[in-house]
Amino acid sequence: MKSNISAFSASQYYEESKWRDLGSRYFNDNVLNSIVTVQTKPVFTTFSKIICWANDLQYAGDSNIPITLETLTKAIEKIQLIIAEYTPKDISTKKQTSQQTILNTLGTQCTLSKPFILLAGISGTGKSRFVRQQAAAQGNEKEFLQMVPVRPDWHEPSDLLGYVSRIGGATKFIVTDALRFMVKAWRAAGAEVITLPDGRAGWAGKPLDSINTYWLCLDEMNLAPVEQYFADYLSVIESRSWLYDGDAQGQDYLYCCEPILPASALQVVTDQNALARELGLDIDSPADQQLWDAFLQHGIPVPFNLVVAGTVNMDETTHGFSRKVIDRALTFDFGRFFPNDFANLWAGQPVPKILGFARYSHASPELLADCKEDSDGLKTISFLQAVNDVLRDTPFELAYRALNELLLAVICHSPADESALQAVWDDFMMCKVLPRIEGDDEKLSVSSDTVKAENLLDKLEQILEKQLTAIWSTNRPELLLESANPVPCRSKAKLIWMKERLERNSFTSFWP
Repeated sequence: MKSNISAFSASQYYEESKWRDLGSRYFNDNVLNSIVTVQTKPVFTTFSKIICWANDLQYAGDSNIPITLETLTKAIEKIQLIIAEYTPKDISTKKQTSQQTILNTLGTQCTLSKPFILLAGISGTGKSRFVRQQAAAQGNEKEFLQMVPVRPDWHEPSDLLGYVSRIGGATKFIVTDALRFMVKAWRAAGAEVITLPDGRAGWAGKPLDSINTYWLCLDEMNLAPVEQYFADYLSVIESRSWLYDGDAQGQDYLYCCEPILPASALQVVTDQNALARELGLDIDSPADQQLWDAFLQHGIPVPFNLVVAGTVNMDETTHGFSRKVIDRALTFDFGRFFPNDFANLWAGQPVPKILGFARYSHASPELLADCKEDSDGLKTISFLQAVNDVLRDTPFELAYRALNELLLAVICHSPADESALQAVWDDFMMCKVLPRIEGDDEKLSVSSDTVKAENLLDKLEQILEKQLTAIWSTNRPELLLESANPVPCRSKAKLIWMKERLERNSFTSFWP
């Protein structure tokens, strides 16, 4: 209420429809938001009594509330004093211990090569819990996580990002939790805009090592057609670019990205200050006002410190993914990357590394120079060329984007020996190549010989056996878990599984 004082102070007298709309729009607490739509008058009366009590005012009945910035501030202060007085003295220690326990469930930092990941697996494996743990490792789950349950009736980007409404005369923008969370990530980055010589907006901010990763989790992402409601994001993330050193206009870095919400959608709003507050900005703060002015001029881009994680189940109630989506994501077969080890249920599961936001968009010789095992990228290029020779003239053929992302993965993991380098290639096959492959016997056939038929999976298996010699028949280093124990080659096991499925059902795909 305090953050949206202008809206509430204009409604000091009880009007049921108006207060129901105010509560539905501004109350972030899910329980209170639900209650105010069906118990509007009791909620109004409760607020009235609390504010009158806190400000030593005569309660004048249940039809009006003395709402001002001063009365709200005083009510909040009194409630905080009561909370402090009646909170057990050891609660802070308990909270700290609990928080430390959460932090201890995750290991060291690992930079992602992409800002969009898919966590695919059967129900109950812990995909959503994994995202919660990642957010908690940043310091506070509530601060760094936004869970968005995807609805089956979503069919356009406005379901996720909001829309312009002209109902009631004044032009408003209906804000969603996802958009509000993006603005929150921008605030945390301390972002400011610099106009580049080519006219693009370059976003600078705090030192990258001091910025936390914000996690937007689209839960049950494929209950609705992803290509429809997520189209704007899929398009915009391809425009991301990072500028460093001499290209950064005197800054440590500049980040460029087309807006996911154009400036025109903000400029048409009648009360822009109210919209800024609804997005979580304090326009009385010079930093927030500067950020809001930048949004009004350039739109709202995808924050560089935001990771979008989609949890995915593949069954008769969900939609499949086109290669357009898969090409723009890192797909993790959750059960193979983060397995549920029943035998160690009480001893503890393997500890995932902390995943940090992507800091690069394009590979370069300068970035590869620190990669001991492939400092010029030629080994990696040769590997992907060999794989692509098998995929050539099929719907699954790879292009420059795939090569760039494999090189970025090498840069992020910086492998020190041949086994580690091939482990990066192995995970790339699992995250980017094999998820694209699906079809029946005819679609996957690469031989016209009906006597000795050969399919694409056979050919891939043969080429990977030659390319992954250091890890094919033995274990390989683990890149995403804090574990001293090496793991078997993942792509080998997945290919065997896909081939067996093809033989059994005459159809196969990557998805569990």
